[in-house]
Amino acid sequence: MVTIHRYINTDVGIARYNNKDGRYLCHYKGYQKSLHKVVFDKHYGKKARKGLEIHHRDGNKFNNHYSNLIAIDKETHDWLHSQIEKANYEVNIIENSFADAKASVPLKIR
Repeated sequence: MVTIHRYINTDVGIARYNNKDGRYLCHYKGYQKSLHKVVFDKHYGKKARKGLEIHHRDGNKFNNHYSNLIAIDKETHDWLHSQIEKANYEVNIIENSFADAKASVPLKIR
């Protein structure tokens, strides 16, 4: 389980947790921005993501290290997340099937 801190200190200043979308926001150059976008821009340059969306490679939106961030087009980003959701759904079905099967096995009397 991830511990969510209301405020965190980062290389780009203090970031505040946003309950609406589950991301950290920070003030950078006079604007409030998503922390992962600021980290990406500082490391790779803002032009590197022009017209692109930033994706967390490991799926953990709290891991904002630059090595975990990639810039991809919106269509690919949406497709990628749809595949992740589909895989998670299928894993849940399998886990529930195992839980149901385990529950139906009678316990041995000792």
